[in-house]
Amino acid sequence: MFFAEGDELWEISKTIQWSSEADPFEEETSETSKAKPWGGDWVVWNARSRTVIGSGSWDDIRRLEQSLSINSIPTLQRTRFEFVATAGEAAEASRRSELVLTSRDSEEASAEVEGVRAKTTSQSDMRHALSHSAILFFWPGKEKGVRWEVSSRSTVADGVRTRIAKGRDHDENWELYATISTETADGTPLHGERWIEAPSGPVLWAHYPIAGSYRESFEGDLILKVYPVRDDFMNKLGGGLPGQAVFVEGSSAVNGARRWYLDVRPLLEQNGVKLVHPEAWIGFDPSTSSVVALADRENQDLLEGILDMGRSPVRAVWLETNPESGGWGILSRSGEKASISRSNQGETVLACDIEPTIGGNEQVIDLRYQFDVMNGQKQVGRMQSATTLFPDRPQVVGKVFSSDGKEIEVVMTASISP
Repeated sequence: MFFAEGDELWEISKTIQWSSEADPFEEETSETSKAKPWGGDWVVWNARSRTVIGSGSWDDIRRLEQSLSINSIPTLQRTRFEFVATAGEAAEASRRSELVLTSRDSEEASAEVEGVRAKTTSQSDMRHALSHSAILFFWPGKEKGVRWEVSSRSTVADGVRTRIAKGRDHDENWELYATISTETADGTPLHGERWIEAPSGPVLWAHYPIAGSYRESFEGDLILKVYPVRDDFMNKLGGGLPGQAVFVEGSSAVNGARRWYLDVRPLLEQNGVKLVHPEAWIGFDPSTSSVVALADRENQDLLEGILDMGRSPVRAVWLETNPESGGWGILSRSGEKASISRSNQGETVLACDIEPTIGGNEQVIDLRYQFDVMNGQKQVGRMQSATTLFPDRPQVVGKVFSSDGKEIEVVMTASISP
């Protein structure tokens, strides 16, 4: 993949220079401020594939990235909206609309086709493979004069189809999805611009598939957790980058974590971490400045204290209610408001508004909300309050009674995404 017969290669090693971040407590001198020559094996420009290919240690490759300003290349945000409505138990969609918008990072884009309108502004977080977006989406309802609107400020994984909202319109259940991808100016997906030589051959050197402060439990009391850290976290803990990478392979249950890592177990064991479980491991992913650890709860708690460097990105909350009370669902970034509304001739007749805040080391979600409670197609009441939810745990927040005496239990479930 890197080379082919007849390639035109240009040796550019001597043009590569890098400079370290200035220490705010160190007096600046001509030696500390000047650029340094690159110390890797070689770097070439492949004119056929229009790629830069380098060989060296992990530290060398990271410095090559810095010299080439990989994280500062101009990018575009491509957003694909998909609105899907399904009637009853039908497998095929009864209504479907798609819109694709492209804009520069943090610039607004909008489009309207046959009554369906979308407006979005997205900002890329390349370090964590995320996109922070503000979304407005409108579409006509089944009845004449009815219009639906979704407003959401959310954080989504780059290039991943993400559900933004869901609800019900008479006999239809509808869902709104968005796929937000960061691309270079020539259309190359950002998560596909870097490759690395592995024992099996060239593999995509991608960002961790679930960015941010991710946590998941597995059998054997093991927890997989991702810790965003500073690039120089090893030096902060009293160690440096090893010259050669060690391939740390997760257990068979953690397929998503199989990739190249720097083995940092010795460094963290020096700081008190003790990995006794045979499948436990810890690795550092330089591509995302993240430590990925599969360990028991006691060691994960210790790692949280060691690696808490204030690098966790802002995350989003998916909130939904049970189908019996209306089946609302919407995604909102922590600390932001999101809403779904249905209007008739300009007057709002149904609404769902939420404002979630993630707290307690992502163990709780504080939520302000108000939404209409439904009994089938009929609105029977409205609930408004502030509560605290536990992630992924359904919680009864109230009960209402319809005019025919039917008791409707309202259940809310919140989950942290991505």
